[in-house]
Amino acid sequence: MAQVIFHDFHKSLDLALNATTTSLELPATPPGIDPFHCGMNMVRGVMEVN
Repeated sequence: MAQVIFHDFHKSLDLALNATTTSLELPATPPGIDPFHCGMNMVRGVMEVN
């Protein structure tokens, strides 16, 4: 199982291995860049809000 963590929102999501879709509700946020990373902090990315 993998995990995605949105540290700024204090939210995490466990990802099932064979799942094709999943969702996570995040609060409304102003435009900008919000980082996320995997549970081991080895894979990182950003979510861009317009």
